[in-house]
Amino acid sequence: MDRKQIHLLLNIRKYFSNFKSSNYGPHYDSLFYLATYSNFIGSYILRKLARTKSLSFFNNFSIVIKDIFFSLNYLNFSLSKKKIQNDYNQIILTWAFENNFDKRGNLIDRYLNISSNKLKKTLWFVIYMSEKLPKKFNNNIVLLKKNNKKSLNFFAIFKFIFKNVKFVFKNFFYFLSSISNYNFFSFTLISNLKVFLNSKIKYLIMPYEAQPFQNHIIAFLKNHHYKIKTIGYIHSPPLALPSNFVYKSFSPDKIILNGKDQIYCFSKILGWKKSKIKLLPSLRFLKTKKNILKTIYLPLSIRNPKIVLKSLNFLIENNYIDIKNYLIKNHPAALKSTKNLKFKKSIEKLKENLKKNNEKINSKYLIFIGSSGGIIEALERGSKVIQIVEFPLFDIYSNRIWPSIIRRKVNENIYIYSLRKKGNLIKLGNKKNVRLNMNNL
Repeated sequence: MDRKQIHLLLNIRKYFSNFKSSNYGPHYDSLFYLATYSNFIGSYILRKLARTKSLSFFNNFSIVIKDIFFSLNYLNFSLSKKKIQNDYNQIILTWAFENNFDKRGNLIDRYLNISSNKLKKTLWFVIYMSEKLPKKFNNNIVLLKKNNKKSLNFFAIFKFIFKNVKFVFKNFFYFLSSISNYNFFSFTLISNLKVFLNSKIKYLIMPYEAQPFQNHIIAFLKNHHYKIKTIGYIHSPPLALPSNFVYKSFSPDKIILNGKDQIYCFSKILGWKKSKIKLLPSLRFLKTKKNILKTIYLPLSIRNPKIVLKSLNFLIENNYIDIKNYLIKNHPAALKSTKNLKFKKSIEKLKENLKKNNEKINSKYLIFIGSSGGIIEALERGSKVIQIVEFPLFDIYSNRIWPSIIRRKVNENIYIYSLRKKGNLIKLGNKKNVRLNMNNL
């Protein structure tokens, strides 16, 4: 499995080299988003490149169609702002919910761990995720908000597909990526952001996930000759297979990583030059005392519920856990997912069917299902971790990618993890020192 993961990441790098020619301009390989943790066009392409057991034609067709028509959600956007003072020299592009704003109208950014009033001469451009606008937000904040009512303007979608149909004859996977909802959103965001760009701006900073809109912004800046340095903060804990972070034509000028293992992975495997990497303690994950409860963590999308339930039964029957003592926590981005909510009920039913607690079991394992960076955060904080694997190639952590990982196999779908040394995967930050200093970049 370890060799297969390395081979796949190197194969993706080689595959991206096919899109460096002007035939694929102006975005080249930057519209690919090959992430492992959800079902959409990018994960479909990833499975094809990995040559894993294929889903049925109907399932693959369904994934593609749902991805394309999800773009209807991005047709009704509105921009909310106060009178912007034109004295900013940097822009921070981030996401936020209503509860990320305080009573004074400041944004408490959950990725950079800082209040928007602490950084001077900064414009905060926020992809706003809640239905209601915050009661108050300051005049250095711009909110790009999706309207609650979904558009039914299918003509706009077909027009977008027609615009990219030329790529069908060049590369089918490239064509699919070009018409994905991620690529569609890129144009919505850039059309709203570009009015705030000017020659005074020195930096564009973003919590970086290598999403197409982030790479398209960098492409826009380069193609329009803006002298703006782009900085990507890798805010998420390391995933088992970080395929979305393979270096692309329009990746950031500089990325901030939080551990030596991350530097090894990005520079040796994912294709980043060390000159583009800065190592800093985490801004998001701090050294704090947390009362960690026994919890089963659900992923963004449950992909193989039968395997997960079978694995939970195995852990119960073999006295690894007493499930009656466990909380079930849904993924923050899947709180309304019918599939996740249905599966959560299945686990609750499993808890109810157990006659009584097993007092002999005193384990304190945290249970993570599928692909989850939360595994790494938990290990760095000293917790014991069990992972239930849905797709081994995408989900299992390897010490050939992350050298500090120690993995013990329980069965084909269950693994226990520990660390050789803390601080190499995520160096937890100190609250007193949380500040992004451009002079050090």
